[in-house]
Amino acid sequence: MKRGMRTAGAAVCLAVLAALVVPRALAAGEVAIDAANFPDPVFRAYVETLDTDNNGELSQAERDAVTRIDLRNKGLTSLQGIGFFPNLTQLLCNTNSLTELDVSGNPKLAGLFCNENQIGSLDLSHNPELTALHCYSNRITELDLSANPLLTELACGDDSLRVLDLRGNPELRQLSYLGGRLTTLDTSGNPKLEYLWCAVTSLENLDLSRNPALVTLGCDSNNLTVLDLTGNPALQYVELRNNRLVSVELGSAAPAQSSSRQQRPVTITLEPGADSFDMAALDPLFSAVHVRDLSGAYADGSVFSGLYPGDTVRYAYSWPTVTIDCELLVEGRNDWLDGPSMADWTEGQTPSEPVAVPGWGTPEFFYGASPGGPFSDQRPVTAGQWYLQVRVPAGNGYNGLETVVPFRILAAPAPTPTTTPVPSASPAATPSASPTAKPSAPPTQTPVPSPTATPSASPGATPSAPPAEPSASPARTPTPSPTAAPAATPGGQPSPGPSSGPATTPIPPQSAPQTGDGSLLAVWLLAGSLAVLGIAGYRRARHSR
Repeated sequence: MKRGMRTAGAAVCLAVLAALVVPRALAAGEVAIDAANFPDPVFRAYVETLDTDNNGELSQAERDAVTRIDLRNKGLTSLQGIGFFPNLTQLLCNTNSLTELDVSGNPKLAGLFCNENQIGSLDLSHNPELTALHCYSNRITELDLSANPLLTELACGDDSLRVLDLRGNPELRQLSYLGGRLTTLDTSGNPKLEYLWCAVTSLENLDLSRNPALVTLGCDSNNLTVLDLTGNPALQYVELRNNRLVSVELGSAAPAQSSSRQQRPVTITLEPGADSFDMAALDPLFSAVHVRDLSGAYADGSVFSGLYPGDTVRYAYSWPTVTIDCELLVEGRNDWLDGPSMADWTEGQTPSEPVAVPGWGTPEFFYGASPGGPFSDQRPVTAGQWYLQVRVPAGNGYNGLETVVPFRILAAPAPTPTTTPVPSASPAATPSASPTAKPSAPPTQTPVPSPTATPSASPGATPSAPPAEPSASPARTPTPSPTAAPAATPGGQPSPGPSSGPATTPIPPQSAPQTGDGSLLAVWLLAGSLAVLGIAGYRRARHSR
């Protein structure tokens, strides 16, 4: 009997040991509440509260009963095991330290609120019933919501998103994006959008033309320059401050506006040398009709004129219920309007002047023998290849310029020997009887006899006395030519003249030289002087005889 009792005791002990060593097999659908399934102690402790029979396991019924989990601000680092709750419709886990979140096992999830964590990515492709997503202030770089067509509410921002494409969410009614690096927001597929608040982003453009149901618009502190609200007739409130708007266009709506309407400055760029800018380049609908309190420019239609780089233009763009205060900073894109250039010239001649006309600023000229310098302000004078460097220092509102162009100074040609021409002598006129020629012997001239004169004596006879004067009429004595000597008697003696006084020989007439002919005038004067000398010599010779 004792032996039987010992055998029975041993069996009991073995059963107890077996129960302690070998775990009990789990029934279908049961999940053990342990570190393997729920590694985060905070989350595991929460799951233990869902174990209604306190057996350390979650039965299928216990898991199916969970539809909402609220673990906001609990210091969580992991929600591994969240997929054991297939009927979960709402998950609130804001303000924790989660780095990842897997909700692929929660197909009925309708609301996910995970703001202020460190989540890098979200895969929501297994959550087709999702209607609300709040994932603000995480490290999300991409967000694909194309598998969530029922989404009506989205709040995000303060993340690394650059692009937010919501074309696959036609039921979206509320959208908030606060802070972050967002540059592109596409709401063209959200015709039911009523509330949009998009603030403190890098957005430069916002197309709301396909959101006709929009009632509230808040888009402060972005980089928007133009906002067209003509396609939003239901608009009731706008917040537009601290953008870079140059205009806002309203349609039939007359929304209320916050009291703050100041915009950050916008830089406009003038073309080289221009003094006007067409604001239609920024807003095709811009009109001076809405411009008030303009300073720093003149407005004509959409054109602002009277501008110069460095100017500031201020104005209010006003509608009956909405006004924004705008500011423009004017800068110029400087470039050459003419040149730079320098024409070649020949050494020793007047140097060419450099040509350079910038859009703005004053050009400075420097010269060098190489395109890379060095350059100085001394203009070269020797023949060779040279380079002109033209600089325009940067000014207030326009960029500087610097250009190098070549030019040449050509070598001067070698001097040509010069020959002094010898003037040719004018041929002397040879008159038939030159008044300047002095005869070697006076020619013999026989006087014309009168009708009563007797012939002269034969040669060798003694000269006879002069004939008596005729009674009828005296004989005419011929006038001797300027060079003729008195007629001689046959004996060689000159016959006495008709009077006792010396004979006067007239100067033959000469044709005066033409006015302005210096050489003929000199010949004429010389001929006259020689004639006078010849006559004087003839008279001396005659008296000496």
